[in-house]
Amino acid sequence: MSGLVKRANQIEIALGDLKRNEADADSNRTIVETSAKAQRLTSQLQGALKIKRSLSEDGLKIPSLPKNRVESATKAKTAARRTATTLEKPDQGPQDIVGILNGKGVQENALGEGETIAKALAKDVETALEDERQALLPKNLQDQITEPPGGMMLARKLRQARETLVTAVSVTPSDLAGGPKPIRDGRTARKSAVEAWEKNYSELNELLEKEDPEIRKFFREASSEDGASLSLLTDKVSKRLKKDGLTDSYRIHFQ
Repeated sequence: MSGLVKRANQIEIALGDLKRNEADADSNRTIVETSAKAQRLTSQLQGALKIKRSLSEDGLKIPSLPKNRVESATKAKTAARRTATTLEKPDQGPQDIVGILNGKGVQENALGEGETIAKALAKDVETALEDERQALLPKNLQDQITEPPGGMMLARKLRQARETLVTAVSVTPSDLAGGPKPIRDGRTARKSAVEAWEKNYSELNELLEKEDPEIRKFFREASSEDGASLSLLTDKVSKRLKKDGLTDSYRIHFQ
């Protein structure tokens, strides 16, 4: 894969030289457009190599490309080398350059195949990270979040952690260009969310356990999607709500 990166970079350099020297409007436009594609592809492939190395160092392995993708990479590398060599020849006229850059050897064999490889690499990284996310999910992640008195902040932190953890991982070829840092930040955020969930879930349960069972049941039901039935608003519960000035925090709805 490093060979393909090197060849794509050679195309980019050759195009940069041509861009500085060419005056023909048509060829200049083609050079600029193709140079942008080569630069984008080079960044994506370089980023993918760095990401793979970073994840491997952390013990998270990215599977090797299947045989057909390896053959595709070899084809792209060969085409890129041939293109770079041709573009470096001093006797190329403007229309010759346009023909080369718009031809199958560049658009399909070099850049097209390279983009296919970048997509495959992005998918492999995404799969590895998504598998890791799934393995991190706490078994009680979908449990109801109850808000007892004093537990509002804990409940909020639990919802934030849940939102982070239930979001599936997505990695595009464009994301690869960012290198390991955004990937590492996402993994750190998910691991931190697991720790936050476990810590705040435990503390919230401790608050609930301190309540009388009758009152605890009301708080649990009141925090549920259907809400608490009026029969649960017993004298004991009413006194408890008045004690902390919480009577205005609850509403009765007819079903």
